[in-house]
Amino acid sequence: DDRLLWRCVNVLGPFVARLRVGAQVAGVADHRVLPSLRTAVGELDRTVWLCSNEFGADELLPFSTNTIYDGERTMATVDIRIPRSAWSLADLAPATGAEPVARHFTDVLGGHGGIAATETVCLNAAAMTVAAGRAGWPEALDRAREVVRSGAAVDLVRRLREHSGAAREARVGA
Repeated sequence: DDRLLWRCVNVLGPFVARLRVGAQVAGVADHRVLPSLRTAVGELDRTVWLCSNEFGADELLPFSTNTIYDGERTMATVDIRIPRSAWSLADLAPATGAEPVARHFTDVLGGHGGIAATETVCLNAAAMTVAAGRAGWPEALDRAREVVRSGAAVDLVRRLREHSGAAREARVGA
């Protein structure tokens, strides 16, 4: 069944990437797999935060109480003083079609995709900063918002795209 395969890729995919990172934040949409994932991530050579929420989204949401398991303890975003907003999942409606999705992605990273989407991105970016031990929550949220506001997030996407295009051309030409 393709749905089972997709579910496995969605649950396990974040843990099998060959990127060397010191910390990772992974959303868990299905609460039933949390106990198994907690055991599995304990074997990894990096800090892993497993995050879940009442909506079953696989990211931290600024309009939900999110639960974060950091390998030692469980925290809730309400306990770490992240204000809960009045937005909902409807405010995060996805774009459709290849070009609209890409445009929406860069709009959100540039702070032009709606406040709920932008705050969701900033909250998740802040979580990665806190998980890596680089800042506390208030400072990490402020930094993430500044990266969006300044255009640095969109600039990074542009540079990555240029780099991957150059790498692809080099492979084709070799």
